Amino acid sequence: MKTEKLSEYLEKLSRNYYEKSGARDIYCYRDKLYKYCQITTDSLKLEFVYSFKGSENYPLSTLSCRVYLDGDSPYFFEIQELIDYLEIYDFHCYCFPYIESAARMKACFNYITDFIEYHLEEIASLKEKEDKLVKRKIDEIRAVYGFNEELIPSDNAGKESFFNNIFKHYSHFLVKRYSSEPAYLAFVNGEYAEAYEKYKKLEKKTAYEKKLESFVKEQYAPYQAVPRECASIIAVEKYKRTSFNTFVLLIAASVFMFCLLFVMMQLIANVIYTKTSQLTDLVSPVKAIPLGIIPGILTAVAFRKRLEPFFMKNKRSAIEFNSLMSFSQEPKAVKLAALISLLVCVIIFLGICKPSIIVYDTYLKYDDGDTLFSDYTIYELSEFSDVVIVEGYYADKNYTEYVKSPFYAFVTKGRGILTSKELNLSDEEIQKLINIVEPGMENYRKQSVPAIEDLMV
Repeated sequence: MKTEKLSEYLEKLSRNYYEKSGARDIYCYRDKLYKYCQITTDSLKLEFVYSFKGSENYPLSTLSCRVYLDGDSPYFFEIQELIDYLEIYDFHCYCFPYIESAARMKACFNYITDFIEYHLEEIASLKEKEDKLVKRKIDEIRAVYGFNEELIPSDNAGKESFFNNIFKHYSHFLVKRYSSEPAYLAFVNGEYAEAYEKYKKLEKKTAYEKKLESFVKEQYAPYQAVPRECASIIAVEKYKRTSFNTFVLLIAASVFMFCLLFVMMQLIANVIYTKTSQLTDLVSPVKAIPLGIIPGILTAVAFRKRLEPFFMKNKRSAIEFNSLMSFSQEPKAVKLAALISLLVCVIIFLGICKPSIIVYDTYLKYDDGDTLFSDYTIYELSEFSDVVIVEGYYADKNYTEYVKSPFYAFVTKGRGILTSKELNLSDEEIQKLINIVEPGMENYRKQSVPAIEDLMV
């Protein structure tokens, strides 16, 4: 599902929650990268933040929530910070990246609001300590994230504006740490030893991360950091990198479809020639099969990301993640190569799909060229004067080695000759052609000559 649609659905969820909870106000707006939905209750202001596009600090299609202890305050806190301040034993995920469907968005939104509602009184009680918590957060930002102290204005209004801006930058930093940081990803995937090793190497950690590091150090039993219905952070890994077997299957299917396409085109051409002519030597559809190989391979490579979801076990989820992720980075050169190869193969097909001989009601077309494309010579049926049996031929230029091998020669009034040896026709089809050229003469004995040279005298 596209992020634009998901952002609209987030606003719908927010407005439904606003009405259900009896909140005082709701305000939804957006900029180029994010959608914001602010819900002001009697005790708190919640700001849901959703990312339209991925960036270095903010994964694609991520939902998080900022909590303002005072609706009129410029300062807010992330849920992980509130968990730290309240000393709650909770290491669940509350930043949800790569949300791919409306169902996932609803589950994540409800998971956040459930946490807020369950701890509402405890969170509201922090309002009395807001000044101390703001100072505590600024100290942590100074230690973990850093900012230029010399830029802090001296007046209160300037300070508020400055730190409000710092808080927003730090928010993006924290969302990354709690959604795409390698140590955090190892934790949510239950790889606790790896998570601990990565957290040990992380030089500057938040207070929440320090507690999480201690938790994974001693964690041996599985801990469901994120419920299945919200686990896009885990599910997306299956679709970022597809298996080699899936790619091979895609290529095989793509080649098969293109080969089938050319076979069907040849069959259609054969039907047309059969219905519009008295006699023709139809091209075998098997000859069209190789034309589908190169376009099939190049199309599979060029559109791999778009097509692979259809070959995965959970197609619906794969397609939704595919719709979410932007694959405009697919190389245009490969797409162009796939298109060119298809056009070239179609042109080749148009050259080889035509029979070498086609007999209509009044004329005959025979391909006597040596090129890929048909180079027909046209004979009016009325031109033919005789059908002669040629008993054999001379195998040498001196006419000393005679080989007996009977065939038919169709002779025109201008002494032109078309032999059955040149025509790719069966014996039955040759007899049918004789009857077309000499209607009513099938029971009469044909003239015969020893060699073709005798007809040229």
